Order: sequence, then C-alpha cells, then structure tokens
Amino acid sequence: MIVHIVPHTHWDREWCLTFQEYRVKLVRMIDKLIKVLENYPDFKFLLDGQTIILEDYLEIKSEREEKLKEYIRNKNIFVGPWYVSPDEFLVSGESLIRNLLIGSKISEKYGNRLNVGYVPDSFGHISQLPQIFKGFNIEDIILWRGIGKKESLEYTWKAPNGEKVLLIHLQSPIYSGYSNGWYLSYEIPFDILNSHLGMLSKNANTPNIILMNGRDHAEPSEKLFENIKKLGEIYKDYNFILSTLEDYIEAVKKNNPKLKVLEGELRNYSFGTDYLLSGVLSVRNHLKLSNFKICQKVERVLEPLSVINYINSGFYDSTYLEYLWKLILRNHAHDSICGCGIDEVHAEMEGRFVNIEGLIRELLREISVNLFGRGEDIILFNPSCWERRTVVVIPIFVKEDSGRGIKIYDEDGRELEYQLLSLKDTYRFYMDEKNIRINEKGKEYRISLELDFPGLGFRKLKFEKVEERYSFISDKKISESFGVLENEYLKVYIQTNGSLMVEDKETREIYKNLHIFEDGGDVGDLYNYSPPYIDRIYTTYGLSANISLIHNGKFLGEYLIEYDFQIPEDTKDEGRSEKLIKIPIKSYVSLRKGEKCIRIRTQVRNNVKNHRLRVLFESSAQNSTTSFAYIPFDIVERKIEALDPKGKNEYPYNFHPFQCFMGTCNGKRGLMISSKGLYEYEVLDDQERTIALTLIRAVGFLSKELPSRYNIAGPIIETPSAQCIRDFEFEYAIIPIKDNYESYLKYAFEFLEDVENFQGEYLPKISSLFEINDSVFL
Repeated sequence: MIVHIVPHTHWDREWCLTFQEYRVKLVRMIDKLIKVLENYPDFKFLLDGQTIILEDYLEIKSEREEKLKEYIRNKNIFVGPWYVSPDEFLVSGESLIRNLLIGSKISEKYGNRLNVGYVPDSFGHISQLPQIFKGFNIEDIILWRGIGKKESLEYTWKAPNGEKVLLIHLQSPIYSGYSNGWYLSYEIPFDILNSHLGMLSKNANTPNIILMNGRDHAEPSEKLFENIKKLGEIYKDYNFILSTLEDYIEAVKKNNPKLKVLEGELRNYSFGTDYLLSGVLSVRNHLKLSNFKICQKVERVLEPLSVINYINSGFYDSTYLEYLWKLILRNHAHDSICGCGIDEVHAEMEGRFVNIEGLIRELLREISVNLFGRGEDIILFNPSCWERRTVVVIPIFVKEDSGRGIKIYDEDGRELEYQLLSLKDTYRFYMDEKNIRINEKGKEYRISLELDFPGLGFRKLKFEKVEERYSFISDKKISESFGVLENEYLKVYIQTNGSLMVEDKETREIYKNLHIFEDGGDVGDLYNYSPPYIDRIYTTYGLSANISLIHNGKFLGEYLIEYDFQIPEDTKDEGRSEKLIKIPIKSYVSLRKGEKCIRIRTQVRNNVKNHRLRVLFESSAQNSTTSFAYIPFDIVERKIEALDPKGKNEYPYNFHPFQCFMGTCNGKRGLMISSKGLYEYEVLDDQERTIALTLIRAVGFLSKELPSRYNIAGPIIETPSAQCIRDFEFEYAIIPIKDNYESYLKYAFEFLEDVENFQGEYLPKISSLFEINDSVFL
C-alpha cells in the first residue's frame, strides 16, 4: 500500500482571528516555506487551493514575487483553482464561476494551476459542482464534508447533466479529513497513525491512500523528511512517499477502479468528524441579505449594462469589474459568509460591503451617463431575459417642484395612467462632468404603472410638471373592500391575526394560515441550531394584529400589518426565560395587477437573545413527499421525513439550504416561496406540509458544547454581536402553484429581478440585448 503524504496548510483568511492577525501568521508561514524549499528542493506544498493567499502575502513581501513564481512554475508550491475557498450554498452560482475564473487567471500568472477541484472545508456541496469544475477542465475533486458514512475513499460523482468526475473523500476517525496526517510533522503517535492506516486501507479501492500533512494555519516542517524515512524503516507493508494531490489522483486512476456512483448534492449528516454544520445557513442573516443585494445588482444590472455599453460605445471596464468581483469574493470565504467567525471579522465584512456598494453606485453612474446622457427622462431597464408586462414602482426626482403634480408620457408621447404612492421633499447630490458639486432641491414622486418591456431591454418615459393635482382615480382598485386584495389571479384575505387566506382564482384552491410568525429557543452556536431542554414555542396565531390600508389603486394595493409579538427575553440550556419582551414586527403585504405572487416586506426589530424566528406558510399540499429548492444551477428535490439520528454525531434536523425560491407540491396544488437573500427553509412533516422560512437565528457563541452535536466545532469564544440586536428587513413572496413548479419559475424570478430605473436623455442604439422566451433562465 502506497501512502501519499501531502504537505499543506488550511488557511481560513479570517475566522477566530481577524484577517490582519492571520496575515502576520501567513507571512511567517510562507517565509518559512521558502526557507524549507531552499534546503529541500524536492519539497512540495499545497496552499489550500486558493490564490488570494498570494495576494495577501505579496502585499507585505512584494520582493518575493519572482521567487514564488519560480516555485509555483516548478510545482513545488500548488495554488488555485479558487480565488477564495467558498461556501457553495450561500453564494450565487455566478460568483462560484467568477471565483474559479479569477483563481485560474492568478494561478496561470504565477506559472501553474492546481488541476484538482480541492474543496476541503465547505459545509456540504452543490449538485452541479462536477459540471462547474469540468467547465474549467478539472476532472477530479477532493473534498471532506457531506458524504456522511466513511465507506469508500473514492467515488464517481455524477452531476445532473450527466458529467462525471472522480471524487476523493478525505477521511479521519478523529480529525478533520484534511488534517488526517498533520501529526507526521512531530513525534509520531503510532497509535493514531495506525488507526488512520487501518481505516483508510480498508476503504481504499486501489493500493493508494492519502494522508494530508497539515491543519488550520499550519506551517511546513522539515521534520517530515526525517519521519518519512523513519516510517519506511518501521512499516514493511506500506510505502510512505512525499506526494501531491495530482500525483495521488494519477496513481488512483492507473488502477482503473470500479467505483460507487454518487448523484446530486452532498449534504449527508456525519457519522464521524465531518460535521455538516447546517446552522450556518441562518446566523448573522444581515450579512447574507447584504451579499444577495450586491450580487443581484452586479449580475443582473451592472454587468448586463456594461455589455450593452460595450456594444454601443466599445468601452468595457474589465479592470474595475474584476476588482469589484475580488472585493465581493473576499466576503465569500466559507467562514465569512457563513457568519461563523468572531464578531470583529463580521464587522470588517460590513465595512467591505459598504465599499462594494459605493463602487457599484459610481460604476453605474458612469455607465448610465455614457448610455443615456444627462437628462431628466426616466430610463427603465428590464433585467429579465424575456418579454415582460409588469407593474413597476419607480421614484421620480423633480427638481424645483411645487408638488402640484406631474404627467407621464411614453416614447411616442402617449400619456400614461399611473398610481401615486407617495410624495416627499428631497435633495439630489451629484458631480457633473466638470466635477462641480451639484445640490438640487425637489420632490420625489413614487409612482406605480404598468408597462411592457423587451428582454434585457429598456423603456423611456418623460414627465411634465403640471398645476393639476394627481387625477387618476380609477373605478377599479386592488382592494375593493377592507382587508381584501384581488387581481386577475389571486384573492387575498387578511385575517384578524395578520395571517393570510388566499384563493387561487384559476384553480379555485384555498390556502389558509399563510404568514404566521413562530419563535422558539436556540441555545446553539454559530454552527448548529440547538433548542433548550424544555422549549416553549410562541406564534402570532392567536394574536390580534393592527391592519391598515396604505396604498390602493388600479395597479397596486398594500396593507400594513403590525404585531406586538411577546416572546421570552432570553433562553438558557434548561429553558426559556419567564420575562417576555415585545418584538415589533411590521409586514407590508401587497398585490400588483397581473401578478401571480403576493409580495411581503417584513421589518423586525430584534431585541431578544438566543432564539429562532421563522415565518410559516401552510402549503395545503397534503401528502406531498418532497420539497423542491433552487441551488446554484439546479433545482433539487428533498424528502419530507424525519431523519434518524442513530449513530450520527450531529442531530439531523430537516431544514435545508435554498436560493431564490423553494416550496412543495402534491401534484394537485402546492406553494412556492421566493425570497431575496434568505437561505434556510423546512417543510414540516405535518398534514398541511407547512413551509417554515427562517428569518433570524440569534446565538452568542462561536462554538460550545451542545446536545445536538458530539463535539465542539471550533474554539469556545463569545460572540455577542451574533445575537443580532438590530433592525432587519426581509422581502419574500407567496406563489400558489398547481400541478408542478416548473411553469411558475418565471414569477419567482420576476419578483427577484426588479426593473431598474435611471434618469437620462436618450435610449442606447441597441435597446434590447437578447430575449429567451422558452423555459430557459439566464
């Protein structure tokens, strides 16, 4: 049996120390690596599959760049293919592609890219990862978490499109899979080594096994050479060699083993050390909401407009866009976007988000001036790739205005009917082409109107100041009677407790008990949910809500529902506190003309600790056996069933990740929930198949001992800011569905892809990029 020993470090850029604290250690580690390579020219070392490590080091030691290039070119140091080591479920599919594009580009700049899909510590793996890696000419993946049982070291992993890769499962009976040989840099603990050799030899399908000689923030060790020599003298049945991931995979493939095929996502709860840590899906949700908003703006607005700008003017700012993506990706490292670091780390993330938002605003300003000129007309951009008739809500700034009124006209001069939603005094500040600061006083008219749009294209509207007050008072209103919203497709009844009853007018199906808030205790940590020994669940089911109509017209009706939700002030291991605190909740429930979804914007002021707040929707899909959920480049179906915790080291709760939309259907009827930046859901195993959408999970420790997990998942550090004592705003939509979800996906995407508005003078020469009107989504 050949034992491939692979020296490496696993480098969390920020986690239980801040980035700058870890960078001091990084510089010391790479300095030592260069010294080891000078003394041992045959040494090999893996820099954790990410290239940002090079940038972080060379920012301090720029004089070492050529030396690093030499070692990377000669395959002494392996870098890439990632820019950062990401979480796969909490970031967009596009960001995963950019991560690999930028990582590959940097790797090639320095002389060589690791040709292995190395994903040592992501908390589960998306189903399309094999296809993504194959797109980068990477046909082999090495990973740790998500497989569950340690039955085999090698598998074939099949993506939904049929692409197949060789998968290597890193295993250890006691350590992280990527640390199963870290101890070989010290005095050899033969009992630990023997346990690893026994388990790995048993599970191997070829005469090759792998020991990863490294751990979190490990430095290279010259003692490894001495130990390899010693092991060769002691063990007669094993051949210990210094190796690389690529050499190990080549040796495995030479044996052409027949392997078990894995299909789909890898999110199995562990029987050993490889915890799934599913609680990260909903901690520090404010970070996840910010990230979603930013990625939507970049992917759906800034980059399409940049391409249209290139087509119209020949200018495309690739340098700035790549820099912008690097800034975004620095918040996508798995411990960062998962929210499972110390408080200072996530405070830095918030600062990075502020910087990113500022850069996006200025790049959009420059592009809009180039595309539309400077003017007061309203330019609207449809980010969806299909023709679309929709009600839009747009703010219009009118300078030096008396507030008497405005008229709206389309490109052909036809006056358009609109609904006035609000009018307020405001100011506008910008820099003109001479860099003169401009401050303008005026009014902001917030209006709604219905328009047709080309796919990935534009409309232009003009406005005219008039002395008449707003005069479009329609006979037809979305809310004809108090507490009821109705359009062509849906009829929504607001109940006295604030919940919704919905009639699907096409199918005549009735959906009851939609949008009920539920709060339970949570004494877990940033990695895992864990209820107290005696939990008390509170809901708004029996409350009396304050309900008020705030907008009502031909195009849009909206109600404000306010709750005084009393829940326990805190939760301890033994149970929830007796003292109750009011947590204010405001939900704005709206229905627009021609839409098949009910839009909800919920504002919550969280002022209690150690709890989990969810919102519940009875799907009425009795006896449905699966839920469906979008994850990057795939829609997965998951069984609705209680999971057996027997033998598992982590309690297998039945909540799952999703992006953009999820739901359940029994073939006759069901429910889809679309959301902007929320990532955790559960379909309860009850009669009505209630969907639970997690809004807030507030806890106070990075890691600690839990009844729901066998061991700690990191250092025991208090994280007071993870209690999320702050204001939140969530946006989500309810979409009743018939026989299957495929024909309703367009409505979920249209909720997510808001029409973007600018002010300018003219439309670009090419006013629609392209259109896709089949069941294909961009």
